[in-house]
Amino acid sequence: MYCFNNLTNFNIMKIICSFLLTLIITTNLYTQNAVYTVPSVLIFNNTHYKDTSIEIENLTDSFRPIGFSKTGNFAYVIEPADEACGCYFFEIYIINNKNKVLYQYRYRDENKYNEQRETEEKPYATIDTVWQQYGKLFNKKLAQYGIVQQLKFEFATLPTKKQSPNLYYTAKPQYYKSVDFDTMVKKYTLYQTKNVKGKAMLFKAFDAQIAIWQKDRKLWFSVICDATSLGYISNPYLKSKGVFIHNYLQRGWEGAPHVSSFVISSKNN
Repeated sequence: MYCFNNLTNFNIMKIICSFLLTLIITTNLYTQNAVYTVPSVLIFNNTHYKDTSIEIENLTDSFRPIGFSKTGNFAYVIEPADEACGCYFFEIYIINNKNKVLYQYRYRDENKYNEQRETEEKPYATIDTVWQQYGKLFNKKLAQYGIVQQLKFEFATLPTKKQSPNLYYTAKPQYYKSVDFDTMVKKYTLYQTKNVKGKAMLFKAFDAQIAIWQKDRKLWFSVICDATSLGYISNPYLKSKGVFIHNYLQRGWEGAPHVSSFVISSKNN
């Protein structure tokens, strides 16, 4: 009877181990064979800063979320606005839940309308041509970090104190009077207040006077006119986690129109 029980337990363990091994192999095969398509643009309704002194509409970068991993990684694409140079810019990032950049790739096509391009009839760059050219590389990296592409994202604005007294957020730009320009943002901080017991600083990114190193990303903000936080996207696998979407208005290269751009940071609670 004792030997029978041992044998039965052994067989059960074999079955469990075999099942787990099959699951791991199947998951790895799926990840390796995953095909990621061109992500869609996520449109926000509150990225337009009001400036009554000018009548020119600001330019806006395109933000294209790709998806999360089950461990908290997040992948997305930014297409920086073309400030009338006839250029196409493309940036893809994968960050973890500690806001560390795991992978990034930047594509620059700054000769879209030059004479050589027109003479040789080379195609104009778009996200489709970039994805077609570098898609295998992107697929490899996205699969490497376990990214699952999503068609829909759960976006929510940040709750205010009035909406949620026990857990709310406060975005605080710090302004200064520039000698050469108008009022600019010196620093920008997003605070979380939990259970009304004090503030915990979650994110601090903007300084209009110096080059900012946001973890592994070198982000140069020359002149920031305004900054805010739009909200956050929840990770479907880890509901309390996700990413914050920060929005800033950078002075245009030659003045107006200015450029409305995005910075993404991890949300861990």
